[in-house]
Amino acid sequence: QLSSAAKVVSVPSPREKMVKVYANRLRGSQQKDANPKSKTDPGKFKLNVSGIIRLLKSVYVWQDQVILWLPEAYKAVRVLIKEEEPQAILTTTPPHLLQLLGLVLKRKTRLYWIADFRDGWVDNFLFQGQSRLRRWIDERIESQVIKDADAVMVVTDHIRKSLQLRYPKYAQKIYLIHNGFDRSDFENLNVFPTRSSNCVHYDYVGNWGGFRDP
Repeated sequence: QLSSAAKVVSVPSPREKMVKVYANRLRGSQQKDANPKSKTDPGKFKLNVSGIIRLLKSVYVWQDQVILWLPEAYKAVRVLIKEEEPQAILTTTPPHLLQLLGLVLKRKTRLYWIADFRDGWVDNFLFQGQSRLRRWIDERIESQVIKDADAVMVVTDHIRKSLQLRYPKYAQKIYLIHNGFDRSDFENLNVFPTRSSNCVHYDYVGNWGGFRDP
């Protein structure tokens, strides 16, 4: 829960604008197809687009949409740094490519930078099926983040040990801070009785996949 003194600056994603632009272009393309004077070769256009899509699929994962947000976020943060003169920067992920924002800000401002990982990155099962090119890109970015960050925070011992094993030179600046909760959020909570007093019910809130097995 943020302090009332905290200043929050929202940076909207450009995805909505891009969807509108794409929709307008699609409508324009359909109008050209309906125009007999159009000299566009649909077969050639389809071939070029499919080739681009194949290339993007070889390096794309679902979290990459944050790339569209980073330029505007960088501008907003630079203005905020100038106005507020903070002592440190904290970036928390996933989506992991957001750490690029901290990496660039660290190199530009020289402020103390804390990189927080709430999930693993290159050792995460979500990335295991990616192409060699994509894994190479992620490994290079992750290594630069670990190298340049002044401190690295993780939420599980598994993530901490994985990073320390792959980056032994920087093991001392990787810290474990478990996820927590505010007990006051659960005060006076109405608890539904279970069907049997001999049963204990557990809820798993998340996704099954990869190595995860109940």
